[in-house]
Amino acid sequence: MTNNVDILRGNRLSKTSDLASSFISSVNDDLPLIEPVKKINIAHMIMLVKQNVLDKKTANKCIKTLKLIDDSFKLNSSLEDVHMNVESFVISRLGNEIGGQLNLAKSRNDQVATAIRMISRTSILSILTNIHELQKVILNLSKTHTDYLMPSFTHLQHAQIITLSHNLLAHYDSLSRDVERFQETYYRVNKSPQGSGAIASVIIDVDRDYIAKLLGFNGIIENSIDATTTRDFCIELMSNLTLLMLNIEKIVNELVLWSTSEFSYVEISDEFSSTSSIMPQKKNPVIAELIRSKSSIIIGDLVASIGIIKSLTLGYSIDIQDLTPRLWNSINKSLSSVHLLTIMLSTCKFNKESMFKNLDDTMIAADLANYMASNYNISFRQSHHIVGTLSKQALVTDHPLSYIVKNNLIKTTKKITGKTIKVTSDEIDSIFNYSKNVNSKTTKGSPSNSETNRMIKLRQVQLTNSSKFITKEQNSLNKSEILLEKSINNLSGGGN
Repeated sequence: MTNNVDILRGNRLSKTSDLASSFISSVNDDLPLIEPVKKINIAHMIMLVKQNVLDKKTANKCIKTLKLIDDSFKLNSSLEDVHMNVESFVISRLGNEIGGQLNLAKSRNDQVATAIRMISRTSILSILTNIHELQKVILNLSKTHTDYLMPSFTHLQHAQIITLSHNLLAHYDSLSRDVERFQETYYRVNKSPQGSGAIASVIIDVDRDYIAKLLGFNGIIENSIDATTTRDFCIELMSNLTLLMLNIEKIVNELVLWSTSEFSYVEISDEFSSTSSIMPQKKNPVIAELIRSKSSIIIGDLVASIGIIKSLTLGYSIDIQDLTPRLWNSINKSLSSVHLLTIMLSTCKFNKESMFKNLDDTMIAADLANYMASNYNISFRQSHHIVGTLSKQALVTDHPLSYIVKNNLIKTTKKITGKTIKVTSDEIDSIFNYSKNVNSKTTKGSPSNSETNRMIKLRQVQLTNSSKFITKEQNSLNKSEILLEKSINNLSGGGN
């Protein structure tokens, strides 16, 4: 059995089989491209009239037919892709003589590259919007949890005392780098390949800059080979999404860990939890866990996409068709993950008492070593040795480190350094005061309240600036939509 694909194969090839046609077809992955492809065809028609290549009457008829394409438009897999489906639709209504002009001076190669970039740029703005909302939640939580003392961890072992605010701001800052990457990528994505033809441009005088303007691009990919061939912008975008999800994973990893009975640092809302099918007492952080797993899927999409393009020479090959669904998948999973995390985090309840109960004197050890080295004329390595000895004594005797320090610091220092130091009990009490310990750290970027408040104020300004980028670029795209519609109206006014 064969399919009628004459619009594609013409008189060059005989008809293909259903099996081969199905294998080649990308229609299931082309659904997001319907609207961009429609706009590209309309802009291309307007440009051809401007260049006196096509008459207004033909262009108007094609454009009016293109505008009939809406959400109900169905793609036929026998026509391979969205491009041939759209052209077939126009030809079926206008005939070959008029509708057959739709692909004049363009190729599927430049058209699909343009359409993918149009989807990618709007997706970047959506991702930036979602990150912005997540950062707002994190910043608000940081403001209200400056006095929540908690352990920090290295090697997942207790390290030093910080605040919940300081921990949250670390996540905020990693997301800020994601914002920077997406903003930079946006400018590279928002360049038009349209008008490059299949690979070597066309003999017709196409105004590529004009098409780019109508479609809201901020310039063109100039070289026709590069314009139609490259998918580096997809790899760059997917790399950004991978880094974003790795940063998101750090947050949900903490939520999963901190919600255990062993930690009890946070209570995740019932809305984002589930219970067990057999253990009715259970409350499982399933949304956080599933967000965590999505990063692995997106890494897989990235690696698969790199594998698809790594061996290709310059010039379009249909291999890269298989990259597109990986891009869509990564975008959609990232968008939903960030959105869900934002809502989930905003409803989390943090347990100040549980965090404080997990603090112990050993978390002061590094600061005690630095304090001794800077105040008692001994080297840091010597003081490190002294505090390490005292820490072991505390562990063996099951006493708090502060108790051991009060009783054995002078003796241990004398033994290790040969020096006699004078340390008062009040001095030691001050060193081991957890709140004083945190707030004594005034170095830029430290967890003290003064530094935390300074960082919060600075990040509020940064958040406003990132919002301005989104608004600016979205307004630019909106203006191009208005320009395209105005150009359509101007054309139809003199086309009959």
